[in-house]
Amino acid sequence: MNLLRELITIATAWLTVKLDKYAPIAMGRATDMDTTLPIIVRYSGQETFITAFSSGFILTIAAPFTITAVAALAH
Repeated sequence: MNLLRELITIATAWLTVKLDKYAPIAMGRATDMDTTLPIIVRYSGQETFITAFSSGFILTIAAPFTITAVAALAH
């Protein structure tokens, strides 16, 4: 699933940035801080670097806690 999200973000960043310059950041999610960061910065502009990296970092850190909480609630 992550690979598919990365590929979609990479392939459509040039198009989604026409809707909103932060749209590729929303699409990339946790991959914003590594894999898709160069593409996002290329199409959204250098000023989105900190936002994209921060978004990816926070989502990466939050994932284990969120998954644990959801799993605990499911039982």
